[in-house]
Amino acid sequence: TDIDASEFNDYMQWSASDFADGEVVPSMAHGAAASPQFRTSILEATNTFLAFGDAELFQEDLVLAANDAGLGQ
Repeated sequence: TDIDASEFNDYMQWSASDFADGEVVPSMAHGAAASPQFRTSILEATNTFLAFGDAELFQEDLVLAANDAGLGQ
């Protein structure tokens, strides 16, 4: 937010402006959208789904992960 973007190309100027004014959205990849344990559970469920293709099991695993993280009903 404290840069002089006048020497940047148009895209970089737009990006700098957007970064300064925009809302930062948390991501799971960067550890801001889910606890490490919840992220691990989601990744394990995803790997199991990719290995076996069982959508019902995938859904059950995600529900269990959410419940374990205190996000369930």
